[in-house]
Amino acid sequence: KIEYHRQIENAYRSASNAEEQRNIISNSRLNVEEKEFALQSLLFQQAREKYDLDIKQIELDILDLENKKLLTIEEAKRLSILKEQLALSKKGKADNDESERLALKEKIKSGLEPVSNLIKTGFDDLGLGNLSSQFDKTLEEILNKTFDWKDAMVLAASAVADALTMISDRQKERTIANLDEQLK
Repeated sequence: KIEYHRQIENAYRSASNAEEQRNIISNSRLNVEEKEFALQSLLFQQAREKYDLDIKQIELDILDLENKKLLTIEEAKRLSILKEQLALSKKGKADNDESERLALKEKIKSGLEPVSNLIKTGFDDLGLGNLSSQFDKTLEEILNKTFDWKDAMVLAASAVADALTMISDRQKERTIANLDEQLK
């Protein structure tokens, strides 16, 4: 009876997934790149759901065997195999989640690239080269989720140092210009 319900659920899920794929493909508001990303995300989601179901089923099978007071040799072998399958399924789910995270990071990074380049160019044009390179590092740290208060302090210090250097350079230029005027 459980297997019958599982088959019905799988059939329903397959129909639902196929409908979601058709909806993504037929969506005229999305360009090709957005459709590809949406379909890729759907595949990650489907894989995650499958891993979750497999893990739950394996855990139930393991509990069923572990609740028996005395295991036969065949049941002990099956328990060992199930525990290996559980470890493999958990690793597969973790790998799928990591691949999805990396794909999302790349999508965000490619979307931010034009804005990032504009900001870095602006900093460079203002003579704030150190801040420009620090901004690039900071953006990467934010995307990698490793940005912390120390990084924020380094970014702020870099901004202050660049501003002070720029002010000092302008003051030197003015002083030199004034001295040139006086010598004339």
